[in-house]
Amino acid sequence: MTGRITTMLALLLLAVPAAAQDGDGPDLAISAFADLLAPLHKDEAGEQFRVNQAEVDLEGVIAPRATAAMAVAYDPEAATFALAVLSAEYALADGDDFGAALMAGQFDVRFGVDWRVYASIDRRLVTAPLTTRGTHEGWNDQGVNLHLRKGAFAADAYLLNGSGAGRGNTGNPDPRPIEQAYGGRLGALLGVFEAGVSAAAFRDEADEHVMDLTGADLQATFGPLALTAEYLRQVTDCGTPYSTVNKGAYAQGIVDLDRVYGFARWDAIDCGSSGSDCTRRISLGGGYVVETGLEIRLEHEIGLRAMPNRTWLQMAVSFGSIGG
Repeated sequence: MTGRITTMLALLLLAVPAAAQDGDGPDLAISAFADLLAPLHKDEAGEQFRVNQAEVDLEGVIAPRATAAMAVAYDPEAATFALAVLSAEYALADGDDFGAALMAGQFDVRFGVDWRVYASIDRRLVTAPLTTRGTHEGWNDQGVNLHLRKGAFAADAYLLNGSGAGRGNTGNPDPRPIEQAYGGRLGALLGVFEAGVSAAAFRDEADEHVMDLTGADLQATFGPLALTAEYLRQVTDCGTPYSTVNKGAYAQGIVDLDRVYGFARWDAIDCGSSGSDCTRRISLGGGYVVETGLEIRLEHEIGLRAMPNRTWLQMAVSFGSIGG
């Protein structure tokens, strides 16, 4: 299976430049990114180096108001590539003061703000927040998303399968399958601040309520300093004896000094209604932009509760684009 997928990707990489140079066809761009991790602590997996993320991205213009995107991403646990994004988007309105777009397919769900930096080349930190990992686990799903913007306000509303969202911590040995999810995010950009609230509800095949996900986020930029804070609350197995509350938050700051940057983050996740199972940590570190598309990062995790101290060295690369 891995060999067939690798061959398919190789043929795709060879075919895209030729298609992109065809002046009679639609605009098509291809890019890629990847990162390599080296644990500088005693690693439980016993590996000195590991591939963390690797992804090939294609973006094309179908028509003046229609675009499409596809991404094939590496799954380190299965050691195979799988489809991560396959979507088409149509601009219903594109005025200076009002815009609307409808997207359908498979995509990263616009819940909160962490989805904007799921790609390791964009995150700047080495690790993802415990809050993301301990709740929806980087929600990627299939469905439709309506995006609206009016002045300083923006909104997303979506209807999805729901099965792509993680369930965090649950003691249910046989959770009910999720068949549908609906929700959205409302945000406002006010000067240097951006604030948003998100909510989603999940239902099973009998149209019974299974899970809730709510959140709030705040971002601010002051010159080279970018601040982000987010809170998430997840209720799983609603209406059953296994109902569990997973909630967490993180706050981080990144100081970007051109080719050198530093970061600090505090994050926490509480699993269980009583909050008895919780994890806290502080992450400190920074990065150096060797060249555009090549970064070296170092992050040290200080475990405050139920977590060991760990140190990571990361090399993140992006391969630019062809065509477009």
